[in-house]
Amino acid sequence: MKVFVGLGKKDRASAKDLVGALIREAGVAKEDIGRIEVRESFSIVDVAAGAADRAIRGLTGATIRGRRVLARRDRER
Repeated sequence: MKVFVGLGKKDRASAKDLVGALIREAGVAKEDIGRIEVRESFSIVDVAAGAADRAIRGLTGATIRGRRVLARRDRER
């Protein structure tokens, strides 16, 4: 399942930052984290379906690289 994270390259965020926040803040197991695409102003994180809600709750409001994060299910394009 894809999760949209409102943090990207312009925020100096990296995939490593997102993995760390998912594990520490959201309590998502490393095995449940898949591909991470860091774009200019946002990121898309693949998360196991069972861990998606936990990832969204844990990331929303968390601070990564000095910025408060907004996370939600990604809309299908």
